Amino acid sequence: MATKTRKNEKCDSAWEFDEKRLRDIIKESFLKYEYLGPVEQKIESKIKDLSESIQYMSDSFDDQKRALESVLLENKTLKKETADLKKRLQMLEGRVEAFENKERTKNMIVAGVPKQTNLDIK
Repeated sequence: MATKTRKNEKCDSAWEFDEKRLRDIIKESFLKYEYLGPVEQKIESKIKDLSESIQYMSDSFDDQKRALESVLLENKTLKKETADLKKRLQMLEGRVEAFENKERTKNMIVAGVPKQTNLDIK
């Protein structure tokens, strides 16, 4: 180690160097802030815009999801109703066919008698 006087001399010059450098750094930082301040504000504005856009898209997605769920539920209900109506239609067609067959058995067919229409009976 050096003597105290040399140490103090070195410290004083080192301190002066550090103080000058520190002032330059502060000045440089201030100049950068003056330049970057508006840029930072623009970036923050863009981030805010993006955040609002994302929120809008999220809300829109939620609305579409609810609408889709509603349509799917309605579709499920309509499929069940369609299946019930098809069963009922088959049952009614069967009843109509049975009724027609029953009515045909009541019809009498006379063979050998000529069929004439618009007979004038006097």
